[in-house]
This record gives sequence, C-alpha cells and structure tokens, in this order.
Amino acid sequence: MVVVHRGGSMMVLLKVLSVFSSHNINLTKLEVINNEGAAADGSGARPPMMILDTSARGAPTLHAFPHVLYVDCEGATHDPRVRKAIKEIEKFTMFVRVLGCYAADSTVYDLQ
Repeated sequence: MVVVHRGGSMMVLLKVLSVFSSHNINLTKLEVINNEGAAADGSGARPPMMILDTSARGAPTLHAFPHVLYVDCEGATHDPRVRKAIKEIEKFTMFVRVLGCYAADSTVYDLQ
C-alpha cells in the first residue's frame, strides 16, 4: 500500500500506525520516504516521488509528493478490518493506493 501526504510526515506516520493498531492489524513492512527540498537544495538526494493519480476525473495526472509511506500489512483487501483501516487513512492523507494483495509464505510465518 502506498500512502501519500503533503507534510508533517511524523504526525501522519503516527496516525497511520495508530489506525493499524486500533484495528489489530500487524505491519510486516513500513518504509518512510521524505524527499522534501531534495531537488531545490542540490544535495544530490532523490527528487520527490512521482505518482500517477488515476482517481481524479478526466485524464490521469502525475503528481510530485515529497512524503510517501510504503506499508505492507497482514490481511487481505476483502478483510473488513483492512477495508476500515484504509478508509480511515484516506481521511487524513492525499490518497491511498493498494499495490497488491498476496498470500503469506507459510514457512516464514509458521502457518502450518
């Protein structure tokens, strides 16, 4: 899942963690990308993340976002807890995109 927001990355991160916690959903990966000011200051850091927004009316548009969270969680998109969590996160972020849903490796999580 990709969570895109405009600023205050620590506050958004805490809110996202709180939502998953309140719905009793375990995270398996969390990556925070903060590229604010990278292109402007010439530091050689990565430029803002470019994400194609297909949710708007009309043609899809490409937007630059300096703050992006990548989240992997336990649960499927058809799970009511996951759906509720995504809806809550959508309330305080620019948008949320689910990149995919895949089965856990039973040998890694000892699910046998």
